Formats: sequence, C-alpha cells, structure tokens
Amino acid sequence: MVMRSIRRLMLVFVAAVMLVMPGVAIANQGSYDTLRVQLDDGTDVLYRVWTTWPQLLLTTPDGGAWAFFTAQAGTVDAPYKLFVSRFDPTSAKWSDATAVPGGMIQFGVTGAVDSNGVAHVVFTDRAADAADSFGKLVYMHTNPDGTWTTPVPVNDNPDAGHQLAPSMVVDAQNVLHLVWQDQRTVTPELRAASPSNAAILSCDLTADGICSADPAVISTPSTPTEIANRPRIATDGQRVVATWSVYAGTTDEQLASASQIAWNAKPLGDPNAAWTGQQTMINAENTAIGGRLADLTSDPTGNVVAVYGRRGDFTSLYMTKLAAGQTAWSEPLLLGAGARGSFPSVAVGKDGSVYVAYNVSGTTTVTVAGLTIPAGTNAPTKEVELSVAEFGQKGQPVLSVDNQGRVWVMYLFAPLYSGDLESGQVPNEVRTLRGAAFSSDPAPQDQLVPPPPATPEASTPIASDGTSVGGAEAPTVEGTPSS
Repeated sequence: MVMRSIRRLMLVFVAAVMLVMPGVAIANQGSYDTLRVQLDDGTDVLYRVWTTWPQLLLTTPDGGAWAFFTAQAGTVDAPYKLFVSRFDPTSAKWSDATAVPGGMIQFGVTGAVDSNGVAHVVFTDRAADAADSFGKLVYMHTNPDGTWTTPVPVNDNPDAGHQLAPSMVVDAQNVLHLVWQDQRTVTPELRAASPSNAAILSCDLTADGICSADPAVISTPSTPTEIANRPRIATDGQRVVATWSVYAGTTDEQLASASQIAWNAKPLGDPNAAWTGQQTMINAENTAIGGRLADLTSDPTGNVVAVYGRRGDFTSLYMTKLAAGQTAWSEPLLLGAGARGSFPSVAVGKDGSVYVAYNVSGTTTVTVAGLTIPAGTNAPTKEVELSVAEFGQKGQPVLSVDNQGRVWVMYLFAPLYSGDLESGQVPNEVRTLRGAAFSSDPAPQDQLVPPPPATPEASTPIASDGTSVGGAEAPTVEGTPSS
C-alpha cells in the first residue's frame, strides 16, 4: 500500500514537471498567498472569478495592498459580487475577501492610491441581470480606520445606458481623472441593441467621487457604426493620456478585433483644458488587436507606457512609450512572440524600470510569465515563470510596484479537474505574489522568434490562451468585446 502511494505520488510529480512551459525560465519566486472569500455569516467558501473583467491590485505606502475581484461565492448561481481583501503589512496576511455593498452584478473595477495613502475605487454596479437594469459607475474610498465609504454614483444620466470599463489615474496634486465607455451619445435603439454601442467619456472627480463637470466625449467615430471600448488612462506628469479600442461595429466578425487603438490627451493643471483630439496609436494591419490584448500605465520618470499584442498565426507582444508632452509614440519594441502575450499587464517602478506579465499557453495548460525592460535600456529580459509550478491553470495577471520597488503579482488559479474548465463549473481562486523575481539576462532568440508550426493546427493560438482559467458563465449583458 505504501509503495502504491509512492508510485502515485511520483506519477503526479512527473506530470507536474511535464507541465513546465518550454522556453520559460524558472525563478525562485518564494511563497504565494491565496485569497479566501467570506460570506456575510462568516463562512469561508469556494468561489469562481468572473474572468471577463480584470482584477485590481493596489499597493499602499504603508507596505500593504488592496485586492478586488468579481466572483460568485458559495454556489454556482450566486450573484456576481465585487470582493475586496486587505493585505496587512504588520501581520503580513491577507484578510478574507468580503463583498462590497450594492447590486447583484458588480465588475470592471479600477482604482488609484493618492499621496496620502487613500485608495479610490470606481466600478460598474448593476442591480440585476435584466434588460431594464443598466450598469452604473459608482465610487468609494478608504476611511482612516481601513473601512470603505458607501458607493455613490459617479455621473447619473438617464441616457447613459451601460457605463462600463472605467479606468482611473491620480496625478501629483491628488486629482482623480476617470475615463469609461458610455452610451449617452447613441440612439435608444443602439443602446438597446448592444452595450458595446458606446463612446469614451472622461471627467475629473470631486472629493465626493462625482464628476466635477459634465463629462467630455473624447472618442470620435469615423462611421455611423464605429464604437469605442475598453479605455485606459495614465499620466506623463504633464498630461493625462487615454487609449481605447476602436471597432467597426458590433457584429461577431467586427468584434473579433479592433480596427485600431486610439489615443487622446489633455493638459494637467487646468480644469477647463480641452482634450486635443483622437489620434491613432496603432492600426490592426491584418492582425487581431485591442481589448484585453492591451494595457497602459504611468511612468514616474515622465512617460506613459503601453503594451499590446498582435495576434495572427501567433501572438506578438510589444511595448511603446509616449514621452511627456510629445505627440509621437516610440518605435514598438518586441517583447515576445509565440503562444505568449495574452492578458498583458504593465507596471513601472520609480526608476523607470518596466515590468510586464502575461499568459503563456502550453499544449494542455496556461501559466503566467513576466519580463522587464530595465531603466535606461530598450531591450527586454528573458521571461521567467511568475506563477508557481502547480498542477493547474494560471493566468490573467495584474501587476503593481510598491514604494520599496517590490513587484506584486495577482493572478487566477484553477486546478486541473477532470471536468471541463470552460463550462465554468469548477472553482478558481485569486493568488498573489509579493516581491516577484525577474531575470536580468537578455531575451533569447526563441522568445522573440517563434518556431514554425509543426502542423496547420499548431499555427492557431491555443483556444483558451488563459480564458478558461475557471471561467464562469456571464450574465446576459457582458458589455464589451474581450479582444
């Protein structure tokens, strides 16, 4: 019996070793933390994260952090609630995640931490999964005792339809700048037809979390059917810069890829300053781009940094920068190519070092890898595995760099059950890593130039590419294309 158990253990060990991604270096990442979910009655339960919308990780000046994610907790028909967990730097532990007050469907969370250590958060709150129930943006912030204020509407408007995909940044004067997709610029018929029929709006927030003036429409459609989705915002110290994905329309074919990633900018310091006008950052050029194949962040040294993927026979991941006050983005820098690059997340340290994490797909599993572009250089390092070598799916990373320069990683994990992961009928969980280790070696050739496919099927990107990490069935209105 003992020998049989040992043989079984060895089989599991061998299988786990076989799941190590080819070409991905292994670094000593230390231990990870698993976030638990607690119901109102104090019971800890299994949960399933809603993978359509990204999670949020905010590091704080005291060495702590906040984590947010949308999940169904306890049962498969539970509401899609936004959960929040706090990392206590004194005890070095995460609290059990608890649900945020509000509607039955909460998602699309964004946030920022100001210079006083106050965390600010905006997300979509929807009362119910019903045709006459629209998602509205709400705001809340931390109190001195570590609690959160009651969520309040950011900009209530009867014609707004679904307010989705907010993105927020705080500037050096602690002013909060917000962008989101909104339907008030389209007809009632288009609002009812699809929540993706939207434009990008922007406003600055007051201390109470509401728009300080009427929101500005910063996207400009070139055709009657063109839509704008999934905005991101960052600051270069002189301006706020927003990017978003532009789609030709809302058919399945049109939503398969953005036609371009657009951008716009507005000077800081003048509440009456106007946005300069929509411009093109990149065009599709016969590849799939946009949606969650792109991310944007601020560089404290005076840039905004964008990472984006181009998906054809394989995915190529690039970085580009926009220097403070400039109007031309830098020449794209190739970071990696092959079955890698989905769900990229980018963060920048105080010295200007860029950190990028993303999914890497193997034959049967997905893991999280990361690399850096060290300060003062323009070349990526060798990618390393950031998620622990467990027997399961890992994906959809989120990065944050704290005041001490430590890189925090939050990602999803789902065990390799015998059931179908894509059915969403298995639990997954949120895991975090503090002080992630990256390689200083230059990127090898096989990271930048993928090998030719062995078969025609192999030229097609892995179907899951990370989206099957315990993915749950979405409510009737998902709200935006996923790529």
